[in-house]
Amino acid sequence: MKDFILAVDAGTSSLKAVVFDFEGREIVSVSKDYPTRFSAPGEVEQDPDSWWDALVFCLHRLWDKGIVPQSIAGVCVTGQMELCLPLDLNYKPLYPAILCSDMRAQQEMDLVAESIGWENFWAYTGNFPRASMTVAKILWLKKHLPDVYRATRVVVNSSKDYLLFCLAGVQVTDPTSASTTGILNIRKRTWEGEILKAAGISVSLLPPVLASTEEVGSVTPEAARATGLLTGCPVFNGAGDAGASSLGAGVFDPSRAYCYLGTTGWVATVDNSLPVKPRKGLFILCDPDPQYYILVAPLLNAGRAYRWAIEALGYEKEGGYARAEEELKTVPPGSGGVIFLPYLQGERSPFFDPHARGVFFGLSETTGRAEMVRAVLEGVSFAIRQLIALLKSRDNGEKLSFLTLIGGGSRSTVWPQILADVCGVDVAVSERGAGATCFGTFLIALSGYRGFLDQSLVNGILGESRVYKPSWEAQSVYEVLFPLYEKLYPLLKDTFKERAELGF
Repeated sequence: MKDFILAVDAGTSSLKAVVFDFEGREIVSVSKDYPTRFSAPGEVEQDPDSWWDALVFCLHRLWDKGIVPQSIAGVCVTGQMELCLPLDLNYKPLYPAILCSDMRAQQEMDLVAESIGWENFWAYTGNFPRASMTVAKILWLKKHLPDVYRATRVVVNSSKDYLLFCLAGVQVTDPTSASTTGILNIRKRTWEGEILKAAGISVSLLPPVLASTEEVGSVTPEAARATGLLTGCPVFNGAGDAGASSLGAGVFDPSRAYCYLGTTGWVATVDNSLPVKPRKGLFILCDPDPQYYILVAPLLNAGRAYRWAIEALGYEKEGGYARAEEELKTVPPGSGGVIFLPYLQGERSPFFDPHARGVFFGLSETTGRAEMVRAVLEGVSFAIRQLIALLKSRDNGEKLSFLTLIGGGSRSTVWPQILADVCGVDVAVSERGAGATCFGTFLIALSGYRGFLDQSLVNGILGESRVYKPSWEAQSVYEVLFPLYEKLYPLLKDTFKERAELGF
């Protein structure tokens, strides 16, 4: 009997596979980490086969936990976007996947913007040109690795799309993932010929853009042998992680917004119209629902900064996050005046600067590691406050006073309250907030399977949320520190660039 849907999230640092029943209940989940390679300053890569290996590992763990392949009615995948992965004529990787946080292609993006004009670029894509876009990375390959470029049959722009090929042997993408390439006409949801012409790229390098809910194929015999899934099991297109997260967080209309805290992070809402004028730091994506757009203000450094602090300050060998958060509870808001800039890998919003780096400001001999870790969480929360301000300035005048928190950061015992206090908003965390991206992926598959989206499943989950309300005492501290935080980056901007020019 076909009782379950399998949702897969190939994220920035790990893959998660979750089995849901048709009522949206999570039955079992497993995950597997994979490494990221930082090969040179500004260069960030992953081996795409590590995604497939992680999926195979997770599926066999599911079978070990009692799930039988015959019970899986369909598979749907989400994953990280804005990648560049060239495949050869046999659809084998020619080069590692260049990730969204990779900033090597700034010169190439500048050439595209100069050729077409940034106003035209924004009119087509809904976004400012940026080095992280797939189009810039394709041109980087063309210039620096011409043999790789000439051998390329297709360029994959998300981890999701590569896994779809591994599972079903199809080359497709979805509107949300395609929105991050810098090539999609966001209004038409098709590849834009004028951008391709300006970049000198053939449309033949790009996969078809299909609806997220479309059944794009079925599990091939080869994939069945590797994974244990049944040959012929339906595979649905799915959406890039921002699209799946929006659905999983219950953001179906402009009155709702959410914050995702994973390795990276973002604040997002949806709207049925595009902004009247561009705003730097605000990215626009196609929502899985064709009537909406996703307004996203992204962070390159969210859980990444927290993880770095846990490892660098010695908590990893002493109980990890649990030990750190016990110590954090003894540190008053404000971390003794220590402020952290979380730009460990540059930043994309509210400003774009690949040269920016992390900074502790205000250290003294009384500063301990607990103050430093709390400052990291506060620093990321200050950055999120800046992103909320971007969304508050929307053309429709919608104000944000309530955030749904999802992603791994929602499991923290202290971060949701810090976020509420820093941002001055109610923060809601459901019991399944950490799995919202997979839940959104399940909803997409269910929509494809049944032919309609059941919003009541999400609304029921949101009703079980725990709400963190801002504390007046903590807010009064952060209202003093936030202006100092905002001053630091402008003061250091030129110094960050000088450091980069020295080769560091």
